[in-house]
Amino acid sequence: MGYNFLHSDSITNAGGVGVYIHDTISYRLRTDIPNSLHSSESIWIEVTAHKKQYAFGVIYRHPNNNINAFTESLNETLRYLSDLKVPFFVCGDVNINLLHHKIALPMRNYISTCTSYGCLQLITNPTRITPSSCTLIDHIYKNFPTEKLTPGILINHLSDHLPVFVFIKSKPLQKWKSKKYTKHDYSKFDSETFLTKVQETLNQLQIDQTKPSESLDLGILCLNRYLKEQVPVKQLTKSKK
Repeated sequence: MGYNFLHSDSITNAGGVGVYIHDTISYRLRTDIPNSLHSSESIWIEVTAHKKQYAFGVIYRHPNNNINAFTESLNETLRYLSDLKVPFFVCGDVNINLLHHKIALPMRNYISTCTSYGCLQLITNPTRITPSSCTLIDHIYKNFPTEKLTPGILINHLSDHLPVFVFIKSKPLQKWKSKKYTKHDYSKFDSETFLTKVQETLNQLQIDQTKPSESLDLGILCLNRYLKEQVPVKQLTKSKK
């Protein structure tokens, strides 16, 4: 299984946002949600989990731009989400240092706008640390009450920002099911017949020098088929475990 990658590119040579979504997760891109945030890129998706919809937004705000203009455009997006009456998460590198919110009016306006829509900031420690500063500029907000969230910060040196995350417990853990034990049944294995079939396959196999891996895969496929015929897998009874 793999991941689907959704992204919104920047018109500059920096920025842009992306989301990886596992193949097992049901989702759709929400292009109706306003994403024309000032000096920013954003992307919105809707995820369905256990018959319930959640909206997820990822934002990158370019630094050294007008915070008030960004807040005004964010207000439009949050108002739209509030009217939808769906639980949502907003996360990303916003480049607004929440550790300075007590002295900077634009930052206080930004926080006031988020909290007015019931948004709670889950990350409370610095996410970018340098020899001369500590800033909290990577945020995760959610607008619904729940105790099933575990937010945190990863400590690593992959970038100048510390990755932030939140674990979401979507359903109770299922009871552990008893393990089924199996074994190969060699009671009817005939080594001469097996080796003969393998030799016949090798003789008939046409190896393409330009695609050797495909020829190898075909040989392994035939080998596995012969093994299943000669030594089938059988489930053990409790008395034989």
